[in-house]
Amino acid sequence: MGCRMSRKPIAAASLVPLASLTCSRRLTLPSRFAEAIAHDRLAGGKFMSSALPITLIAAGGAALINFWLSMRTGNARRAAKVSIGDGGDPALIGRMRAQANFIEYTPIVLILIGAIELSQGSSTWLWAVTGIYLLGRVGHALGMDGMPVGRFAGTITSLLTMLGLGIYALIIPFTAPNPPVTLVPVTVQQPAG
Repeated sequence: MGCRMSRKPIAAASLVPLASLTCSRRLTLPSRFAEAIAHDRLAGGKFMSSALPITLIAAGGAALINFWLSMRTGNARRAAKVSIGDGGDPALIGRMRAQANFIEYTPIVLILIGAIELSQGSSTWLWAVTGIYLLGRVGHALGMDGMPVGRFAGTITSLLTMLGLGIYALIIPFTAPNPPVTLVPVTVQQPAG
């Protein structure tokens, strides 16, 4: 029932030569994914194409920021000699809240970025909003250490990003001039033997 890797190329609806995947079930790919895979194969397969480059980079950036926030919290824990809780230490409380706040906002923002990119494609404004959001989150963390303008800017950036993307996501289905994402049927068969 599952999928496994193989060296045999498999043609998908005469559009996309998929390589290295065999399954015993029928798969359906959105056309954007199929086009990205086709582009990768035409380029010699040297680079893995991404159907959602903004989302991928945003998720990677968010992971790095979360790692940085974790390290800062750990350093504050060591300095305060507190392993569980906050021990009433203001510096530790600030860093814990900066990381918790990041975790509260970032998942929904990443989901909105991915959904908008999937439905509308990559665009310059979405790249800009993503970059501003991530920079705002860094500013918020620095603000929690005493840089008030950073905290204020990070908070406003997060709230406006979430609000703006949320409203835009609600409007897209009713105003999108593009046809909905078309699905390309892909039949994959497991090799005999």
